[in-house]
Amino acid sequence: MARIAALWTLALSALACGAQTPLRYRIEPGDRWIFARSVSTTAPGSTARASLRTEQWTLWCFGGEPDARLVLLERIRLHSNAVSTSDGLFVTVDSLGRATPLPEFERSLGSFEPLLDLLPGLPAALADADHWTTAADMLGRTLDCRRVGPDPARDGALRVDFTRTDPTGVDAARSISHSGSYWFDSNTGRIVKLETRTHDAVAGTTRRAVTRLYRAAREYPRATRSRFDDLTRWRAALRLEQMLRSNLTVNPERVESILKRLDRAWRDYLATPTRDRGSPLRRLARHRRQALARSAALLRERAALARNWLNRPAADWTLQDLDGSTVTSDEFRGKFLLEVFWTSESTSCLRTLIELQRRADVFASDKPALICINTDTSIDRAHAAARKVAPGLVHVFSGPPVGGDPIALPVLRLLSPQRSTLAIFYSDQPDLFKAIRAAIE
Repeated sequence: MARIAALWTLALSALACGAQTPLRYRIEPGDRWIFARSVSTTAPGSTARASLRTEQWTLWCFGGEPDARLVLLERIRLHSNAVSTSDGLFVTVDSLGRATPLPEFERSLGSFEPLLDLLPGLPAALADADHWTTAADMLGRTLDCRRVGPDPARDGALRVDFTRTDPTGVDAARSISHSGSYWFDSNTGRIVKLETRTHDAVAGTTRRAVTRLYRAAREYPRATRSRFDDLTRWRAALRLEQMLRSNLTVNPERVESILKRLDRAWRDYLATPTRDRGSPLRRLARHRRQALARSAALLRERAALARNWLNRPAADWTLQDLDGSTVTSDEFRGKFLLEVFWTSESTSCLRTLIELQRRADVFASDKPALICINTDTSIDRAHAAARKVAPGLVHVFSGPPVGGDPIALPVLRLLSPQRSTLAIFYSDQPDLFKAIRAAIE
């Protein structure tokens, strides 16, 4: 009797597990999921909305293998119901929401941070379906998820509450916390609603974003194949843009010629005929061309900085480190030195420090010395950020930049053993560490 009772218990457990559908994304070639997103910010000491903006997010599936779909996450900002700007991130994603960026986007992930919320990680097994921690996302963060249950108000879609954990220390350095809920339709394998709340403890503001799926469609296979071919040319134009931007700090005297070539890269792409009028790639190219025109002043600033620094002796300095000890530039004379200028107010700076700490051994035995020079006004905030994101690096604190010093941080400057500037790098430069190594050799 005891054996029969045990078998009956096992059978009931199996039935219970079988009744619970595994959570899996079902993304097929040609899929287009369109989401409406509204973002409101509550000002300190007020329940009124201090600001409101609307966006449209679209997931486009370009193809790929069943568990490695090539997906474009497009973000359109709207103004008076018209497209104001459009940009996007290409990733490969599996059925659990684990995403990997295409190589061209590895160094610009931070600018697409909100888009990463659109495909939260799902539990790998039914046994973990009530509470789970997702795999780290492309920025190293995880979600602690709790299954709430089917929501009748959302046609039975499963509600999941989550809180974000950031082991990298960036959220802590920015004094923000991030939580929310999403509703997942197991029958269609997609998110139908997403709510997030981001609290900034320093500013005292809370940003609430509500994202709703309002249309899902699938395009014809012929259009999908044509779009996949067009993507090859689009990526080639993007790589050319990235190469030209990097050349600005190598050949700053050619800045005007480079700016013209940047515009021509996307103009030539757009001039090529296509039958795929519904392709998002055309829209992305047009807006990327417009964004380059708007950033011309910044690119000229980079070129001017390179003209002032390249092949010239770097100024000597005497600064204090995290422990209050004095550090001087003379201590590094006779060896290669990589100076990293950063501010705690820039998320890009914080993520660059994390990567530098993680890849400190990338230069082998003759690696250059590394010094991180902070330019914050608040020394306390600078110390806190340095300890949270990159305590293993050497930090000194100079205060705000003066005169012609760089204002678009982070900036990385490689000095020769004689303290002459060999090269200048920016965090958005592709193959950053490879470029640093090449400059040394």
